[in-house]
Formats: sequence, C-alpha cells, structure tokens
Amino acid sequence: MTSDVHVSAPELEAGLPNIERAPASEGTVVLIVRRPAEGEREVLEEGELDRDEGLVGDRWRPHARKDGEAADTSTQLTLMNARVIALLSPDRERWGLAGDQLYVDLDLRPENLPPGTRLALGSAVIEVTDMPHTGCAKFTSRFGSDAIRFVNSPRGRALRLRGMNARVVQPGRVRRGDTIRKLALERVAGPGPPLGGTHWTLVELDGVAVELGDEESAPHLVLDELSSRLSGSGGCNRLAGSYEIGDEGLRFGPIASTRMACSEAAMERESAFLAVLAGATGHRLDGSALVLVDGDRARARLIAATAETS
Repeated sequence: MTSDVHVSAPELEAGLPNIERAPASEGTVVLIVRRPAEGEREVLEEGELDRDEGLVGDRWRPHARKDGEAADTSTQLTLMNARVIALLSPDRERWGLAGDQLYVDLDLRPENLPPGTRLALGSAVIEVTDMPHTGCAKFTSRFGSDAIRFVNSPRGRALRLRGMNARVVQPGRVRRGDTIRKLALERVAGPGPPLGGTHWTLVELDGVAVELGDEESAPHLVLDELSSRLSGSGGCNRLAGSYEIGDEGLRFGPIASTRMACSEAAMERESAFLAVLAGATGHRLDGSALVLVDGDRARARLIAATAETS
C-alpha cells in the first residue's frame, strides 16, 4: 500500500454529488477483496460466494449461537460504494484497507436497498441485512478523522457511506466488472425459504386441498431469480415460462407446456392451476408457504418441498 495522505472535510463534502449519482438498480462490481487473516488483503479477479462461508477464503466466521440455532450470517459480507472509497482514497491500492469485501458502483441508500433486498452479481445472489455497518478505530487511522465523521454523520448514514452488510442466499462466482443488479424485494410474513430456487409444491387450490391419485404427481414451480424464468410441472405436463415481481408481487407471463395426456382429474387440476397462474396479481410468503393471490383472494397455496404438511 502506498500514500496515506488523508482527504480533507471540504474535499469530502465536494464529492457528495458524484456519490449521489450512483446507479440505483444496476451497477458494477469494481473490486473484490479477500481478508485471509487479520491485517491481510488479497485483491481477486474472481471470488466464490458460499452460503456458509461468505467469500470463500475470507476470515469471516459466524457468531456463536446456541445449540440447534442457525448460524448468524448477518455480517457475512460487507459492501461499500466504490465512489465513496475512491473519494476517501484516490490511491486505489489502499481501498482494501477499508475492510470490505465488495466495492460496487451502486446506490446503497437504505431507501433504495432496504433489508431483505436481493442483489444478483455474477452467478450469485446476496441479501441485504439489517445489521448496521459503521466505521471503527482502524478506519479512522487509515483514512483520517474527517473521513470517519463524514461517513458516520447523519447524512453519511442516510447515504450508507460506510457501506452495508449482506449474506449469501444463492452461491456462485463473481468477477471484477460483473453487473450487480437489484432484484425485487420479497414480502415475507415469517421466516421461511427464499422465493427463488425453492421447489414449490401445490397443496391447495381455491381453498380445496390437492388430493392425488395413485401415481399422480403434484403440480410444482421453481423460480430462477437471475433469469426471471420459471420451470415446473402442472402435475401432468412440464411447464416453462417467465415471471416478474411488481408492486404487489408475482405476475406470470405466458407459460408453455408439453402435451401429454393424463387422467381426467390430473388434466382438470393442471388446467385450474394454469388459470390461477395466468390470473395471479401478487403473492405473499407465509412461513414455508407461497400464497398466490388475485386481488384480495388467495387462489393457490404451495409449500417448500422440504416443508411437512399437516
């Protein structure tokens, strides 16, 4: 690392307009930094993001939890706006000293990326957590007292100048220069599986439990957040199509299916399921269940494949 000249308060204030112009929905991964040990930094061209480890090879470890409790991954990854670190240190070789793993050109403000927002980068998906990220004594020594006051000021916190915490929800690889894209915020009414990547099995249709005959298969869906495509089965035929998440939740585009013949009951169930998908105006996540709605009316209830029915 080279020069450690600190930027003055007036210079920092003058740089705010450029920070505020960061893209809101789709930006760029500018730098990836791994911290293999205390005080060590490795700049990576490509990194692997893992649900359990975060950035593979980084020294982050989950906080200890009671027996049987899931590991706390709320501080698994930290992201910093690349425009902020460029302002704090014109010397790019010193950026990694901030202690974050991902430096991105993206608007990190809480109103743009509230907790629960998901971001696609490379082949991975991460989720913003509600754990605050603030500067420490090391940050002050490396970038100066004006810098710590700048990022921790009321305006600095409103802009998330120090950055934010996130966790990995879909493992994958990310390269420097990859696009980082905001995915639609999921509406969650309790702890449960993610909307994307989960095998959702139909258990209730228009208030009536789905009862399967011998050798019949339940309709199911799998949503791919990166491509906004769906795959699955109507219980008889394979399904493929697209979806989007609007203000009220899931809406499905045209759905194509194969043309196999099945029992009359299976064909009627599949036809009703496709009609529900075509008319869905939104969704809600309720624990381990995905509920598709048409206005205020619940039309279909699907559960995660690992969830138990009762």
